[in-house]
Amino acid sequence: MDVFGSDVIVDALLGTGAVGTPRGILSKLIHWANESDATRIAIDVPTGLDAGNGFANDPTFIAHQTITFVAWKTGFVNERSKAVLGTVRVMPIGILPEVITRVLQRK
Repeated sequence: MDVFGSDVIVDALLGTGAVGTPRGILSKLIHWANESDATRIAIDVPTGLDAGNGFANDPTFIAHQTITFVAWKTGFVNERSKAVLGTVRVMPIGILPEVITRVLQRK
């Protein structure tokens, strides 16, 4: 199915902190997007993917490319997440590496 004749679909529905299975209209949008022949790009994390553990809910946006910010999310290294991430590109947003190091040391 071709969603509105789109060549590219950008997923920016939910953010990194979202948890649980997408429902209602979000679920429908994800299914429509995944059925499309369009190139699918996820911003930060594909909607439906748990960024912390890499669990892909049903549904999860299946990206050809994920553009994430600052660093790979913890869940991205989980084998289960690879089926929905596509190629991952990390983009800087101005956070200094020292800040990231300090935050990680607190965990």
